[in-house]
Amino acid sequence: MGFPQILKGVRIADFSRLLPGPFASELLIKMGAEVQCILPPEGDPLLGNYSPFAALRRGKTFEELDLKSESGKARVQQILKNCHILLEGFRPGAMERLGLGFSEVQKLQSKILYVSLNGYGPNHPKYLKGAHDLNFLVDSGVYSLLYPDGDQTIPLIQLADLIGGIYAAFQILMEWISRQATPTGKHLQVSIVEGVSMFAEYLQDPGVSALIPMLTGGAARYHIFITKDERRIGVAAIEPKFFQNLMEGLELPYDGHSDGAAVIEAMTRRFSQKTLEEWRSQLADLDACLSFIPTRDEVLYQSKKTSAT
Repeated sequence: MGFPQILKGVRIADFSRLLPGPFASELLIKMGAEVQCILPPEGDPLLGNYSPFAALRRGKTFEELDLKSESGKARVQQILKNCHILLEGFRPGAMERLGLGFSEVQKLQSKILYVSLNGYGPNHPKYLKGAHDLNFLVDSGVYSLLYPDGDQTIPLIQLADLIGGIYAAFQILMEWISRQATPTGKHLQVSIVEGVSMFAEYLQDPGVSALIPMLTGGAARYHIFITKDERRIGVAAIEPKFFQNLMEGLELPYDGHSDGAAVIEAMTRRFSQKTLEEWRSQLADLDACLSFIPTRDEVLYQSKKTSAT
């Protein structure tokens, strides 16, 4: 997928670490920006000096600087004088202690767009506390919507971090577009929890409650079924025409409206009679909102295979 190069020529100094900030600057690179990452001389023994995810280093330049040394301070000042955007993801106050707070950086580059990507916004009680993806999922309320009460599942994809990165890139892009008319310096504070919370707003309405059982597997037309070889098939045949197509493909009776427990039981028995590959072959051409769910290893292998080609 090609991105419009609307940030071509825009220089970004990236002080962020781990996933949210590096993912945000990765998106900005796709839009033409130039990203120079400022790294500490010694990284975290577990997570490295930028991000443990190699894909987030592509297309970026890196420079190790001791920001507490005179030479490091001089070099970073030189970088900032020639950049348009600063991105940082430290705890509030960390950049100020390094002499790189918004007011100090603005003396070097008056029109700087200074972006602080924090877990929590300035008005949040946990604003000054450390946190990671799982905390953001829980504190935004989204974790409780993803998994039923009592569940201990932690998703492999760091949803909150990625959403936070997208939210940061979105806000940076909006600010960059708006400042074309009045290019002045600005400190933009982006909250990951705020960004994640937006993804649940559409559900926070009394009228949605009736849909929740269907959207969480309580209806046969929106359910995950297990095959003979204990693989999974996702059914999302919400519209009657798709569900009717599916029932005909499974050779099961359908009265035009029922999709409750009895129908789930019948479909469960039917899907358990064949392997996933047998169902894939039989139902491949069926227009019924079906997805044959790959294993985690299959997804990871396919990702590696795609990136290598």
